[in-house]
Amino acid sequence: MWRLLESCCWWTLSVILSAFVLFWADCHPALTEGQLGWVGREDHGIVPETRDRRAAGESYWAYSGTYGPDSWASANPECREKNQSPINIADQDTQTSEEYQELTLDGFETESSNKTSMKNTGKTVAILLKDDYFIRGAGLPGRFKAEKVEFHWGQTNGSAGSEHSINGRRFPVEMQIYLYNSDDFDSISTAIREKRIIAAMAVFFQVGLKDNPALDPVIAGLRGVVHHEKETLLDPFMLRDLLPSSLGSYYRYTGSLTTPPCSKVVEWIIFSRPVFLSHKQLEAFYSIFTTEQQDHVKSVEYLRNNFRPSRTWTTGWCTSPPSKTPGCRT
Repeated sequence: MWRLLESCCWWTLSVILSAFVLFWADCHPALTEGQLGWVGREDHGIVPETRDRRAAGESYWAYSGTYGPDSWASANPECREKNQSPINIADQDTQTSEEYQELTLDGFETESSNKTSMKNTGKTVAILLKDDYFIRGAGLPGRFKAEKVEFHWGQTNGSAGSEHSINGRRFPVEMQIYLYNSDDFDSISTAIREKRIIAAMAVFFQVGLKDNPALDPVIAGLRGVVHHEKETLLDPFMLRDLLPSSLGSYYRYTGSLTTPPCSKVVEWIIFSRPVFLSHKQLEAFYSIFTTEQQDHVKSVEYLRNNFRPSRTWTTGWCTSPPSKTPGCRT
C-alpha cells in the first residue's frame, strides 16, 4: 500500500513540475529563446531557434512586416538620415563630369578560381570572391578590391526587383559588387566599421529571349543554395562577363548601404545598360528560401522582394559620357 501511495505522489509531483516549466517558459520567452524554441521540420515551415540574436549584439531586420524598412532606424539610427540609398536617378537632374569618364578594371577577365563560393544569407544570395579584382578611376579615391557580389529581385514573373531605378524604371534583378580600398583595409567590414569609403557597382538584369551563357555558373549556384545558410562552390566564370558589354555609360553618386546599419560610406557606380537573362534563368532567383522571424517563431518562406524602397533626394548623382544626358549634380 505504501509503495502505491509513493508512486502516485511522485507521478503527481512530476506533472506539477512539468506544468510549472511550461508556464515559466511562456512567461519568459526571451530567457528560453534558443533553448526550448520551436522544433519541427523545415518543409512544415518551422525551424528550431538556434541562438539569441540580442545576446550576440545583432538586431534582426527584414524586408517586410514588423521588422521591415520602416523599423530599421529603431536599432540603426543612420537609416533615417538623409542621402540614403537606393535612389531613382533622373536624367534631367544630371550634369556631365569629366572626372568620371574612365573606369579601369583589373582581373575581371580572369577566370575565377575553384574556391569562389555562393551563400544564401537569408537576405540575399552572395558570391564570395576569392580572387583579385580591382577597379580604379570613376572618381574613386584609390584602387578598390571586389570582395562580394549580392543580388536583389522581385516577387515573380519579371516583376520589379532592383533597388535603384533610372527615370522611374526598375528592373527584375539588380546585381551589386562591393569593393574596398585594400591599401588601407583588409575587408569591407573593417572599412565600414572605421566609417571609411567603400565602393559598389550596380548592374541591372533585364529579361531577354535567350539564356545568357555567362550566367550559367551563377544559376547553377542558385540551385545549390536554395535553403537559408546553404553554401556551394561555383564553377569558374569571368566577372567581366556579368557586366554590360560597354562600361562607358554609368551614373555616380555618394550614398549609403541599402541594408542596416545604412552607413553613408558608399560611392555608387550604376551602369545604365542592363545585362540580359532568360525567363528560365530568372526563375532560379524565385526558388530561394529564407527564414522569417515573427516574435519568437521562425518560419521558412520564399525570399522575394529583397530590396529597400527608393529614398527620395535630388542631389549627388553623376553620369559619364557617352550618355545622351550625362552629368554630375552636386
